[in-house]
Amino acid sequence: MNKIYLILSITVVLSGCAAGPLHDQVELDQQHKKDKVVDFIDNQHASEAVVFLDTPPPTVRIEEIDTSPAWHKATADIQVGGLAFYKVVDLIVQEHGLVVHFAPDVDINMPIFLNFNGKAIDALNAIASSSNYSFSTHGHSMSWRSYETKRYSISHIGGKYEYQIGSSAGEDSGGGDGELSSSNNEFQKTSGRSSLLEEIKATLESITGDDESAKVIMSESASSVTVIARRSALNVVDAYMKDVNDDLSLQVELAVQVIKFQSNQSASAGVDWNLIRDTTSTTLSFDGATISSDSSNSVANVFGLTQNTGAYAASNVLLSALSEQGTVTIVTEPTIITQVNRVAELHLGEKETYISQTTTTVDSEGNTSTSIEPSTVTSGYKLFVYTNVDDNDRIYLQLSSSSTDLLTIDRKVVGENAIESPKIQENKFAQTLILRDGQTLIANRLISSVESSLSSSPINAALAPLYKKGADSTEETIVLITPRIRR
Repeated sequence: MNKIYLILSITVVLSGCAAGPLHDQVELDQQHKKDKVVDFIDNQHASEAVVFLDTPPPTVRIEEIDTSPAWHKATADIQVGGLAFYKVVDLIVQEHGLVVHFAPDVDINMPIFLNFNGKAIDALNAIASSSNYSFSTHGHSMSWRSYETKRYSISHIGGKYEYQIGSSAGEDSGGGDGELSSSNNEFQKTSGRSSLLEEIKATLESITGDDESAKVIMSESASSVTVIARRSALNVVDAYMKDVNDDLSLQVELAVQVIKFQSNQSASAGVDWNLIRDTTSTTLSFDGATISSDSSNSVANVFGLTQNTGAYAASNVLLSALSEQGTVTIVTEPTIITQVNRVAELHLGEKETYISQTTTTVDSEGNTSTSIEPSTVTSGYKLFVYTNVDDNDRIYLQLSSSSTDLLTIDRKVVGENAIESPKIQENKFAQTLILRDGQTLIANRLISSVESSLSSSPINAALAPLYKKGADSTEETIVLITPRIRR
């Protein structure tokens, strides 16, 4: 403390030497301000200075600030039976000093029949509805016209849209450029060309009817539409565009699970679906078409929880039941979120390179050279799904799927050249279903034979006798899809 006082004392002396009168004035000003603050605090009541609340108010009401002119809230009493349009308008605006302009196409002598009592702005809206004219105000000016211009944003990405769903019967898989995989023909059953913006424009033009002065201007780049029409037509357009945007704002989330199952019962056994249905009857409710052609082992391919308790998904209940029968491995769990009336695509797979061709050439000097031509084979799962949702929240799914498994790549030697030949197994299906939100679909099942061995497959065929072949077992690949509506 002694050090602090010493420093302050020195500071005062030095400052005083530099400018004594100026320092005194500054000190007086500071003291005056301190006195004012102290006086303000001493004269405040505790309730005015600080308010303590044990709990927040039960309700908080947010009030909108009304920036409309005062004359909007003035009272208007209109009782007319056939009075000219301009005179009825004048009954409301004359006492407020508004200047009224009428467009050339407005019939100012149109007879108006109106019985109204309320706010002035509501009275003007009633006159507009009766006359089918539109008005706007700016300051102390009002304008009436026959047509109104209104712009609507569309909850959609513009552009033309081509889609195909399903697969042609007898369509073989194959690939260009040496690639063996599912062909891009999954969408051959149902196909079409759609431009939502064009469809909206056509509907709006039908709403405006035969009115040659009405216009519908579509902007694909901005995903918006501008309508120039009479007031009555715009009222219908308002309702239509609200419904369109509400529908387009819907999205469907598709939770996909690809699992592999091997039974504990025997090497050749698959899933016992009757057992699954019996053991989960209190938790799962099965519905829809059967997923097996074997009547003794069939079950509906759509199921959901019989009771909604917590966030426990129906697919998790099925996985738990499957684990009681054998080994369950989750291969992948992707999630797709798609807008309604759009095709969503999911590709899960791996590419394997193999030698499709070797060529040996000898030049004029007798030198030998060998070239190889590689190709690729794709194995995995492809899913194409087209979604829609109706007013009762039923989800419509058009599914097309293909599963391709690479079994082996055989190596063949011809002379000094060797080529490889992949062997694949492919499974396709296409179907249309109606599901509820949260129901799970057994979208696809692929039963394959898996061969195990005590060592890796030999590259050199001469060493084949040294390798022992293991037992064959049945492996079942199951694809589960759970759609949910996202607003």
